[in-house]
Amino acid sequence: MAEFNVYFNGEKLPIRVLGGFTRGPMVGEYENKTIDISDMDGTEVISSRIKEGVIEVPFVIQGDLHTAHDEMMRILNVDEPKKLQFSDQMDRFYLAIPQGKPDAEELVQWFEKGSISFLVPSGVAYAEEETIVTNDREVVTETFVIDGVQGTGSLFDGQIKTSFAQEQYDELVDPSRYVRSETNIVDCGAEIQFKFNVIQILETKYPNLFSGLTTIKEKEARLHDFMKNVTLISSCRGGGMNEANIASSLKYYLIHILASDNKSTWRVTTGAVGANDFNNKQVKLTGSYPKQMNDGNYVFYISSKKNGNSDNGAISDGITPAWVEVKDVKLEIELELPRKQTLIINNEGTHKTAPEFSFEFEEDNGYIGVVHQDGIIQYGSPSEVDGVTKQKSVVLLQDRFDNNKGWEINSTKAVTMLPMTANGTVKWDPIQSFVYPTDFGTGDGWHGVTLTQALSQEADNFTLESLSRIQDIWAEKAGRLEFTISAADGTPLFSMQFRDDSVSSSQNQFWAYVGNQEVDRDTSTWRWRWWLGSLTVRKAGNLWEWTIQNGQNKWTRQYLDGGYTVSNKKAARITIAFAAFGDKKPIAWEDVAKNKSGMGWSELRFVKDNVDFWVDLPNKMKAGDTVEIRNTEGKIYKYWQNQEPIQDMLDADIGNNYFLLPVGESEVQFHFSDYMSEPPLITAKYRKTYR
Repeated sequence: MAEFNVYFNGEKLPIRVLGGFTRGPMVGEYENKTIDISDMDGTEVISSRIKEGVIEVPFVIQGDLHTAHDEMMRILNVDEPKKLQFSDQMDRFYLAIPQGKPDAEELVQWFEKGSISFLVPSGVAYAEEETIVTNDREVVTETFVIDGVQGTGSLFDGQIKTSFAQEQYDELVDPSRYVRSETNIVDCGAEIQFKFNVIQILETKYPNLFSGLTTIKEKEARLHDFMKNVTLISSCRGGGMNEANIASSLKYYLIHILASDNKSTWRVTTGAVGANDFNNKQVKLTGSYPKQMNDGNYVFYISSKKNGNSDNGAISDGITPAWVEVKDVKLEIELELPRKQTLIINNEGTHKTAPEFSFEFEEDNGYIGVVHQDGIIQYGSPSEVDGVTKQKSVVLLQDRFDNNKGWEINSTKAVTMLPMTANGTVKWDPIQSFVYPTDFGTGDGWHGVTLTQALSQEADNFTLESLSRIQDIWAEKAGRLEFTISAADGTPLFSMQFRDDSVSSSQNQFWAYVGNQEVDRDTSTWRWRWWLGSLTVRKAGNLWEWTIQNGQNKWTRQYLDGGYTVSNKKAARITIAFAAFGDKKPIAWEDVAKNKSGMGWSELRFVKDNVDFWVDLPNKMKAGDTVEIRNTEGKIYKYWQNQEPIQDMLDADIGNNYFLLPVGESEVQFHFSDYMSEPPLITAKYRKTYR
C-alpha cells in the first residue's frame, strides 16, 4: 500500500497517518437560513451557505519524537491559512490553519499516537491547477464542396450554360464517378463552372465575423482581413484538338478564376500535357488571387479551353469533341477568426467558484462591461460607448513623388482656383523624391502644368499632410504653387496657394480658400520667403484647420463653415498646379543646383478620418494596458503599460455585483467602447472548487 502523506504550507509533515482516515464527502457544513410564514405549511429557505469545516488527522510518530515534534511545530507555525494537501488527492488543496493543541500520547518508547485538527474557513477544497479560458483568435479551416448548397455547378456547351442536375452533384460525391462536359462547336472548348458560396456559408456559421456590415463588398473586405490561406483541390482531365495546331489532338485542361470585375478570367493552373489519368492538384491562391470574388462567391472554370480567354487549350474541330472531366473539386479556406465577446466557462468542480478576468488591450478603450446571469461589473465610462463613435482612419493616398503613381497630367478634371492654361510637362526625380515642372507651356496669363488624382474613396473628414517648395533667391522670376481638394462634381473644397507674383521680390505670399471663399492670407511678412516647408489640412464636420511651417515659422488657422457651404460635400480628388505668368521668367527646377531656385512637390499623405467632431477624447485604457477584475476580492486592478498593478476603484461602478460561477456551463458576455475594431484578449481564470 502506498505511503499516505500530509503536506502543509508546501512541506511534508513528519507523521504517518493511521489507516481508515477519511475526510468524508465534504468538510464544511450546510447552513440554511429559513423563515416561517404564518398560516403556511413548512418553512421557506432564504439563503444557504457552507460553513467552516474541521479536518482531524490521526497519526503516529515513530523514532526520535523530540526531533519530530520540533519539525512539526516549525511547519505548523503560521498565522493565516495555508495550503493543506493529502497524497491521495494532490490535484486539490484546502486553505487551512491548525486549530487547538495537537493531541499525542506516547504508548511505548519512541512510539506516539495522536491527532492534529485543521480549521478550513471556507469549508471547501480548491483545484491545484487553475482553469484558463480565453477568447484568443482561433484558426479554423473550412471546406466548401459542390453540393448545391455550399457550391453550385454549371455545364457549358459553347456559350450555352446549363445548371447541374442532381445527377452531377451525385457524380462528384461518388469517388468512382465524375462530371463530364463536351462540345462539338467549332473552335470552342468544353467548360464546367464551379461557384462556391463562401460569404453566405460563413455568415451562417460565424455571424460575428461580419457583424455590423451590410454590403457584400464590406463583407468580402472583412473576410480578406481574417483569411490566411485559400486552396483549390481538384482532380481533372481533358482534351480535344490542339488550338495551336488544329491538325493534332491535345490532352490538356486549364483552371481559371473569375476576376472581381465579373468579366475577365485569370489562369490558376493547368494539367499535365498528354496525361490520360486524372490529375490531382492542390493550388494555393497567392498574391491578388484571393481577392477575386464576385457577390461573395469564388467562381472557377475547369475547361479544355476557357472560351473568351487567350490561353491556349484543346478545342473542337466540329468532328472531334472537346471535353473535360472533373472527379473532385473543393475549396479550403483557412481563417483566423476574430476574438469573441462571449466566453463559455464550464465549472467542472462541485461548488461555485470566483473567476478572475484580465483584459490585454491592443488599442484604446474607455469601458468594460461584464455580464453574467448572477452579476454585472462595469469599469470606465458607459457614456463613451453610447456617445462618441471613433473608427479607424484609412490612408487613401501616400506618395513621395519618386515616380508617377497614378497622377494625370493636365487632366480635364483638374480643379484650380488659379485661372490658368495647363499645357506644360513635369518630371519625377527618384533621387530627390520631388516632382517638378520641366516646361511651363505657353499662355498670355498664368500657364503651366497640373497633376490630378482621384482618391480611392471619398472622404467626409480627413487629414492631408504634404511637403513642397517654391524659391526665387535672386528675385527675378514669377510663379505660383497651388493645391486644391475638390468634390466629385468639381466643386473646390479647399485650396492653398503660394504666390511669387513679382520679379523684383523674393517674397512669397500665402492664400487659403474654403470653397470659393478666401479665408486666410499673409501678404505683409517675409516668413514664407524661400518656401520649403510642410502643409497640413484637417477637416472635421464643418471645421477646417490648416497649418503651414517653414523652419521655425509656423502658422495655424481655423475656419468654421457655419452654413455648410461646401462642408457637406466629400473630398474626391486632389490637384497640384505649377504656374508661370506670360513671358516672365518661370521658377524652373533646373536652377536649384545653380542658385537655389525652383518649384516642386515632395510628399503628400491623405488620410480619411471617421470622426464626426474634432475632439481629442482621453481614453481610460490605452494600448498596452491590462485590467484585472478579481471577483475573489471584489476589486479591479489596472496595469499601466505593463507596470505593477494598481487598485483602481474610482472608475468602477459603485453598484457592481461581483459574482461566482455555478457548477456547469456559464455564459459571460463582455462589452467595450464601440470604436474598438476588435475586443481585447480576454483571459478568465478560476479554480475548480470541491465541497
